[in-house]
Amino acid sequence: MKNIILILTFLFSVLLAGGCRKHPDGKIIARVGETTLTFEDALAHIDTSRKPVDDQVKRYIAQWVNDELINQEAARKGIESDQQFQIRVREASRILANQYFLEQYIYSDTTGIDEKLMQDYFRIHREEFIVQEDVIKMNVITFTTREKASLFAASVLRGTLWSNAVNSFLEDTSTGVVSNSSGKYTTQRTLFPSELWKVASTLSVKEVSFPIKTSMGYTVIQALSNIKKGDPAEYSLVQDMVRQRYIIEQRRSRYNELLENLHKRYKVEILYN
Repeated sequence: MKNIILILTFLFSVLLAGGCRKHPDGKIIARVGETTLTFEDALAHIDTSRKPVDDQVKRYIAQWVNDELINQEAARKGIESDQQFQIRVREASRILANQYFLEQYIYSDTTGIDEKLMQDYFRIHREEFIVQEDVIKMNVITFTTREKASLFAASVLRGTLWSNAVNSFLEDTSTGVVSNSSGKYTTQRTLFPSELWKVASTLSVKEVSFPIKTSMGYTVIQALSNIKKGDPAEYSLVQDMVRQRYIIEQRRSRYNELLENLHKRYKVEILYN
């Protein structure tokens, strides 16, 4: 696989070289012989969402110069006319064409995927989505003082919906809410501060904890569900995984359907043995 990637990269640089020499379009930031690299070309090959961009551009220029030096020396040595090179070019072109075709006509089509189909898929395959460690779905809110945390817990215990109680307390800036989250899945590894897990793991569903003192303040927890290691997961916990699995199976189905149709369209002969 690594060799194929190297071949494809080299082929790509060969195909681009002629155009870069003749018609540079944009601000030129590097040159090797008659071949130029523009700022726009460099940006197209880096992740501009990561900072600093300037450092990435400099690294790309350095790599581009090295690649272009080798490319030009290979051309000077006549590598493009070598028979083995031509065989590799044809094979690389074949791989690129196949990959591009599948991306355009098979893998990019997600129009038929909606929430209902995802949930139907999950119901059919639910036993395959197993929890690997204890998980608690919970509401969590932290206050600066025990008094405010106790008032909040008492409000929920009297029957106020958690969301309504949160909204009520958030409206008053003097309540000292440090943080809050609703319907979050947590494990012993992901829940912070760690002492919260000791209390959360003892709560029954819908039960509200007493204010728990931590380094962050005073935290109140409400358990929404408890899923033990080895149990089937809830849909919302594995929604992203379900989507990935569903997309993969849809792609495999479309791929098999494509091959079936192509076998009917083209004459295929296997002459070995």
